Amino acid sequence: MDFQITPLFYSNIFSAGLAFSIAWLMLRSFRVVRRDYLLGFPIGFSFLALSYLFLAVSTAFPSVSEVGRWSDLFSTTYGFAFIAGTYLLRRRAAAGPFSRWLFSLAILAILVIVLVEVVPPLGALPPYGVAAQVFLIVNLCLLSYIIFSLNQALKQSPHEVNFLVQTGFILLAFGQYSLLVWTLDQGFWSFALANLFRLAGLVGLLIEAATAVTGLHHG
Repeated sequence: MDFQITPLFYSNIFSAGLAFSIAWLMLRSFRVVRRDYLLGFPIGFSFLALSYLFLAVSTAFPSVSEVGRWSDLFSTTYGFAFIAGTYLLRRRAAAGPFSRWLFSLAILAILVIVLVEVVPPLGALPPYGVAAQVFLIVNLCLLSYIIFSLNQALKQSPHEVNFLVQTGFILLAFGQYSLLVWTLDQGFWSFALANLFRLAGLVGLLIEAATAVTGLHHG
């Protein structure tokens, strides 16, 4: 790997490690608290971690670059949809354990239908660049809902939601927005900022997840 590809590869690997760590810590929280909705977070962040690994593979191995990039699109959106579904369904006692899976699959199904039936060429998936823009816009909508839900929870129960969690998701949203800008201008700074925002957001969420687990075990 040359000097341009190497930082991107390690950025994706580091992001995957952060996301898997968040998933592991949230799973530990679930084992202590035993609230069903908490199980959505380790699953959602595991899909995000997989998406970063797909990007790393596509960067390191050009022969599978196309498959890796498309897998990243689906995994990222599925991860954000799963987390958004967790916030959407957490207050609905009637929602079954598979509701979040169905919600996330529905988001992807609608996306695929739109891409195939609405975006040219009709009847087939559009070029990757066009599809990436659609996926990124959907990701921004999902993250906006997550941030809105956190803001509402922060107002209702200030002691239950840490401001760092909201900041982490806001930084992830900035990262998705910067990627969207990059698909339009192919600029260096939009791409660099996308990676920096993503790393900063994951670090913030990891710190909060670690703090929460420590508090549960000491409480």
